[in-house]
Amino acid sequence: MTYEPISPKPLTATTTELGKLAHFNMSSKYDKYHFGFNGAPRGDLRGIISRIILDPTNRTNKQEVKRDMETFAQGHLISPLWSIILRFSLQNWGNLMKYAETHPLLFDMMFYSSHNGTFENHSIFKCWITQDKSHSYKIDKDDFISDSRITFKRAEIKVKKKETEVVVVIRLLEAGFYENYNVSYISE
Repeated sequence: MTYEPISPKPLTATTTELGKLAHFNMSSKYDKYHFGFNGAPRGDLRGIISRIILDPTNRTNKQEVKRDMETFAQGHLISPLWSIILRFSLQNWGNLMKYAETHPLLFDMMFYSSHNGTFENHSIFKCWITQDKSHSYKIDKDDFISDSRITFKRAEIKVKKKETEVVVVIRLLEAGFYENYNVSYISE
């Protein structure tokens, strides 16, 4: 069987910032990243240090990371909101779904070094994706793993199944907030 190998993208300032939120001790030796779902061993996943690495036929190289702000408290407070967009071919999505329908998943940020070929996987959260159709999944605070338990307060997965591809959007809301000084006040 032939498949497109995993092709990590160069770390940018934005993805490095997200990487440090996912793993406080992110090494500076890494210069590339890749997001993906991996298998989670059964049992208690709170202190997970192991994972079942899924092969490249379950992954996508079409990835994009965005950082926006979510406004709340009547526009007075804002929190960083990260969006990770993964575009799967129908075949790769089908391969992932065969595994995911009966197994829990970990959403990992994988770091790579093009200099010495080393890599590290750091899980952000655990989840179940059980429906092979357009659907949304909420990620509870208890589903975050390791450093992500501190740095994120909520997450959501939106799956949009189209005729030619499947788009998966993972949204991560950072813990904490900033005051929004751009709110206009009405004086009486």
